[in-house]
Amino acid sequence: MKASIASDLSKTQTVSSSSLESLSALLYSLVPLTKEEIEAAPALNEENADRVIRDLHARQPGLAEFFPAEEGISLEEITENSRGWDAARRIAWALEIRFGWVPVLAAEELRSVQKKAQELLADPVVRAQVERLPVYEVAHATFKNDPPDSQQAGKLARVLIGVLAVLMCYSAAYARATEVTTNQRAAAELDTTPEALTSTIDSLISIPGEELLAAFARSDSWSEAVARLAARSFREGQPGIYRYIPYTVYTPEDEAEENGGLCACTRRISLALANRFGWVPVLKINDLKSAEGVAQAMLADPSLRAKVESLPIMRLLEMKAEPGSEEAQIDPSRHERAKQKLLTIWICFARAYGPACEGRASNPKSEASAAAIPILSPNEFTQELAAALRKLGPHLNPKVTKHLEMVLTLRGGHQMTIGTFGLYNRYLVTPHLKDEIIVKFCTIALSAAKGVGLGSGPMEE
Repeated sequence: MKASIASDLSKTQTVSSSSLESLSALLYSLVPLTKEEIEAAPALNEENADRVIRDLHARQPGLAEFFPAEEGISLEEITENSRGWDAARRIAWALEIRFGWVPVLAAEELRSVQKKAQELLADPVVRAQVERLPVYEVAHATFKNDPPDSQQAGKLARVLIGVLAVLMCYSAAYARATEVTTNQRAAAELDTTPEALTSTIDSLISIPGEELLAAFARSDSWSEAVARLAARSFREGQPGIYRYIPYTVYTPEDEAEENGGLCACTRRISLALANRFGWVPVLKINDLKSAEGVAQAMLADPSLRAKVESLPIMRLLEMKAEPGSEEAQIDPSRHERAKQKLLTIWICFARAYGPACEGRASNPKSEASAAAIPILSPNEFTQELAAALRKLGPHLNPKVTKHLEMVLTLRGGHQMTIGTFGLYNRYLVTPHLKDEIIVKFCTIALSAAKGVGLGSGPMEE
C-alpha cells in the first residue's frame, strides 16, 4: 500500500463540526451493501485463486495498481495489500450481483480519495459509524486467523482505508451513472400527442434477441442461493421499479404473481443493458408513473402497437415455462396489463440513457428482419420442428402430442418424449433465426437418437 495510506492515524487532528457533517454525509452516500451480500462472494482456494486473480486484474487494472504486490515493496505491505485486494474483490462481486455491472476504477481516482477515507477514521464519532458498516467487518475478518499482534490496530486501519477508498469510488461512479438531468426530467412529462408518441417509440432501445437470451442464460447459470441474493439486491437497488410492480404480502395474489414475473424479467433485461451500455439507470417511481400514460396511448394506437410488439423485449412476455419450473410466470390472460407495465419501464430506461447512447441503442438489421416475420404459435412452431425432423429422420416418426412437446419412436416400439420449451423461447426473441434453430434441433435430435440406439435410419450414417 502507498506511503500515504501507511501514515499514523493517531497524528491526525479531530475534524471541525462542519467537516464532521460533510464526512457523515459522505458516509451515508456509500452503497449500502449488506454483510450477507459481501460474504456471499466465493472464497479463494487452490482451484480458483489463479483464475479469479487474473480475471479481476484484467477487468480492474486500477485495483491491481492500488494494491500492488510486485517486487520492491516490503513483505508487510504486500500482506496488507493482499488483504485489501481480497476485500475489494468481495465488494466488486456483491456490487455486480446487485446492479448487474461494476464500474472500472482508476488507480489515480482511488489514491485521490485516500485522504478522505483517512479522515473518516480520524474522527471518533465518524469512526464509530464506520465500524458499524459491513465493509469494516469484512476488513476485520482478514485478520481473524492472525496471532495477537500489538501492531494489528494500525494494520487494520491501513487496510480499512484502502477498502473504504474502493467503496467510495464505486459509490461515486454509480451516483454519476444514475443522475437524471433537467432535460431528462422534462422529457418524462406526459405527452400523448401523435408526434410525441412517434418520437418516443423511435427512441426506444431495441436490444437484439441474442443479447437478451445471453443475459437470461447468465442468470439461469447462477446457483439458487445467488439467484435469491440477486433478486433481493435488484429490489433494493431499483426501489422505484419494485414500488411500481410490487409483490408483497399486501399485494393482491394475482397481481403479485404477475409483478413477480415482471421483476424477474426486468432483472434479466438489466443484465443485457449493463452489457451493452456499461451501466443501468436507477428508475424513479414518479418517472414510471408519468410514463404509464404514454405506454397506454402507444398500445391503443394500432400502428404504434405493431411497432411495440415487434420489439424482442416485448416477446419475452410470451416465453413458456417448462413443467415443474418454479420461475415466476405471467398468466396469458393478464398479458395486456403486463405488456403496459413492461413498456412503461422500457420507456423510462430509454429516457434515462438519453441521446448519448443512441449509437448503441439498436441493431437495425436484426430489428428489421425480426419485425417482418410473423410469430408462430407454440403448436405451429412444434409442428414445423416435427415436419423438419420427419424429412431428415422419417424412422423417428415424430408426432406432436401437445403444445411444445413431441414423441419419437425408438427401436422396438419404445417412445421418447421431447420438450421444446427452450427452443420456442429462443425463437420468440430471435424469430429471424428460426431456420437455424430448426436445423440445430434436428441435428441434436438425430444425434441423441443415435446415442440411445434407435436403430438404423437414412441419416444415421
